[in-house]
Amino acid sequence: MISFRTRAPSGLLADATLRDAADEIGRLSTAIGHRFATFRLSAAGRESRVMVAIRAALRDRLGIDEGDGPAELALALRRDGQDWSLLIRLSPRPSSSRRWRVRDYPGALDATIAFAMHRLMDPVVDGTLVNLACGSGTLLIERGGDWTRSIGVDQSDEALVAASANLAASRRDRDVVLVRDALANLPISSGTADGIVADLPFGMLGERVGLADLYGQVFNEAARITQAGARFIVVSTRRRTMVELLDGNTNWREYRPSLTVSMPSRGGPITPRIFCLERVAPESGIPVDGLR
Repeated sequence: MISFRTRAPSGLLADATLRDAADEIGRLSTAIGHRFATFRLSAAGRESRVMVAIRAALRDRLGIDEGDGPAELALALRRDGQDWSLLIRLSPRPSSSRRWRVRDYPGALDATIAFAMHRLMDPVVDGTLVNLACGSGTLLIERGGDWTRSIGVDQSDEALVAASANLAASRRDRDVVLVRDALANLPISSGTADGIVADLPFGMLGERVGLADLYGQVFNEAARITQAGARFIVVSTRRRTMVELLDGNTNWREYRPSLTVSMPSRGGPITPRIFCLERVAPESGIPVDGLR
């Protein structure tokens, strides 16, 4: 999502804003390994003079055609308080619905966001993937790369039952182990995980008290089970908690800026962020290549 301060959508026509939008779309295209061929802009008054000018400017700046119907790159212009935001779909896939989702679960992660999270783990590595707070299995099913095994951990029996059913329906259950345990005390040996993905609790489905402590414990456990160079991709709405945890953190560093994404919820769209972290070498604080 790109936010820009302006009283009217015409602010998007500014050269700097268009350049930022094109750069962000290019970065996302590289991250997911797909070059978009068509785009479509969703906005109120789409056929107005200003919106026609914005669509033409985007077409020229992006160098791709505007689709008449469903397009690979979906853009939406929305008012956000006093500002305006340009929302960008993270995946060329046309829908977040998946045939494999035979068992739903409250708060299940949007599949296109899960798909993008794995792409953002570039370079994709093999070895052991750990999915913390695996829920109904979305991140396990949308995984990329050549992982030799994957471990999903959740403390909810209901979530693990849903994950097992969805994994079987997706036919991606081979070499996947589901474990019921607390995130603060993982049943995983130290230094054995090569990559971690996590959809940590947002605090929208229950009590928010103690979430900051939980996040801190997850960070510590994630550091324990990985070695320098391992990637840790986290999606969360709790931006302040994440920023505070990363400030001065000696175990993790951001290897690319966080991305704001939009996903539906019962109360309306929410905008969590994807954080891309890399394990640093103990004491030195410097990433070490080749230790995965």
